[in-house]
Amino acid sequence: MKRNTTIFSHLIILIIMLLSTISFATKHTVLVGNYYFNPSNIPAVQVGDTIRWEWVQGNHTTTSTSVPLGAVGWDSPITSSNQVYEYLVNTPGTYDYHCTLHSGIQTGSFTATGFIPTLTVNPLNQNVTHEDGTTTFDVTSNVNWTANSDATWCTVTLSGSGTGILTATYTENTTTFVRIANITVQAQNGPTQVVTVTQDRSSLGIEQMYSDVFQVYPNPTSGICNVELPPSINPAIQLAVMDLSGKTVMTKVLSGGSQYRMDITMLHDGIYFFRFRDGEKTTSVRIVKSR
Repeated sequence: MKRNTTIFSHLIILIIMLLSTISFATKHTVLVGNYYFNPSNIPAVQVGDTIRWEWVQGNHTTTSTSVPLGAVGWDSPITSSNQVYEYLVNTPGTYDYHCTLHSGIQTGSFTATGFIPTLTVNPLNQNVTHEDGTTTFDVTSNVNWTANSDATWCTVTLSGSGTGILTATYTENTTTFVRIANITVQAQNGPTQVVTVTQDRSSLGIEQMYSDVFQVYPNPTSGICNVELPPSINPAIQLAVMDLSGKTVMTKVLSGGSQYRMDITMLHDGIYFFRFRDGEKTTSVRIVKSR
């Protein structure tokens, strides 16, 4: 008998502990009259709670003016013939509303809290050479996530859980143009972020053709480059440093000599092109900057 009593006592304690971990949804009542919402602000709302507007007097509405991203707005009359409206809160954030008939004086709001999925992917872009290989992104999240690439030449880790590494595998770029893969990372029931892999074009047409004409070294460089021009070249050369998007980030006039010093330490690591213009002729040399 004593043993049965002990088991029963332990069972009661277990049930109490389980009940203490269960959170019950709350229904918050807002009274609607001339010309008020009472209470006009409800700060302690949880996701899963219900907001219930009840008519007291007059003709009014409850109409959302601002809701969190992903939440659904509402618009309902609160009158003697339509005395109650209920709204289920399923997204955390601040909700603002008013009566459309008395919007200047009759307003209300409530703030809902709850679990918020997060997602951050770094870096936003990875510059890679034309050769095949892999690169990685750091994913920070508190939920499961999926990833998808819009380029057939770039495949990625399809899914992950929480904080982890997203790996992008790319094939060799044999074309003469730079190509970009957009990678969409989606958090479960949460935000989306797009990052990119930017792959350099094939270097065959540039480096081999002009390596004996314009010398730029060291390559790769940490920031300081030596530029040598052939003796027969025009004494005034326009030099433009361009990034992979084609944007000019630096310019310089090379005049009066055949050897020059270029300082690109202030530029971000990545792939650049030194474009030399001699009258109507242009020549480009690919440079890799890496600390």
